[in-house]
Amino acid sequence: MIAQSAHTRVLAIAAALAVITGCVSTSVRVVQKIGVDRPRDRIYVIVYEGPTYPRYAREMSDAMMEALGAHPGARASKVLSGLEFDTTAVGREVDNFGAQLVLSIRPIGTRTGRHGEVVAVVYGALLTDHPSKQPLWAARVDISGWVDDGIPTAAGQIVNALANDHLIPPAGVPAPAPPVGVSSTTGSTWPGALGNP
Repeated sequence: MIAQSAHTRVLAIAAALAVITGCVSTSVRVVQKIGVDRPRDRIYVIVYEGPTYPRYAREMSDAMMEALGAHPGARASKVLSGLEFDTTAVGREVDNFGAQLVLSIRPIGTRTGRHGEVVAVVYGALLTDHPSKQPLWAARVDISGWVDDGIPTAAGQIVNALANDHLIPPAGVPAPAPPVGVSSTTGSTWPGALGNP
């Protein structure tokens, strides 16, 4: 049998390790997906601040860009407060970027601890085709525990789910080229592409 003082020390060390390493739980549950003809390689990510700490939105935006970095293609992101009256500037940015997909990530709920600290955040992630704005994929993202530590993991899980559902190319594999004569950003044909002067 372990002496009482040794048992107390073991519990104190275990508690300290739990605090130092952080207790984080993340999950991404896909709730809607529509099959597509090929993965897209230009994605624009919009992260909304919502009622949570504004830094969570910046951290999620940065983590999404890092997670997407392993996948070929262009990516861009923007953080919005949700209070913007005129979103046409964002629409122009998306158009100028040539986005084929737009991923919107919005906080839809939080849970607080005994002292008012945020201990869990729930996000809704919606991927739409651009420019049609047709929803292609939606997921619920849960982060609990040390939210700051869970954001990069959740971002990686979102990107992996998008790749597994063939919406973006898998890591390290270039996206297939669009059919000959079709622009990858607009879907339109250009003069001379099909032998026309």
